[in-house]
Amino acid sequence: METSTPAWIRAALAVALFTCIIVIGAAYVLAGRLVALNNRVEIETLDIVALRTSIDDLANEIRFSPPADLGHKHAAVRDFVIQSQLRRAEDPIVFIGDSITESHSFPQPFVAILS
Repeated sequence: METSTPAWIRAALAVALFTCIIVIGAAYVLAGRLVALNNRVEIETLDIVALRTSIDDLANEIRFSPPADLGHKHAAVRDFVIQSQLRRAEDPIVFIGDSITESHSFPQPFVAILS
């Protein structure tokens, strides 16, 4: 005697099989995305390491000499700028001040009033 499987059991098995297929497909897609994300993170990490190395190399190339030498260079540059500004003016007026007043030029209308 043959027994047939009730319809509700066949339906439940079909739903379970369909659910397994969906879960396996989703896991496959998610695994692919995780691999792609991992590869991207590795590439960006390598880029950051290369950038950091380049910045360190550049910093070593442009490193200044001791502060005493730096002060001397700044004084020479300041002297050059002041001399060039004085040469540009017909009748220069010199103000003594700090680094903010260094090489400041007055606007033309103000210069015309002083003349």
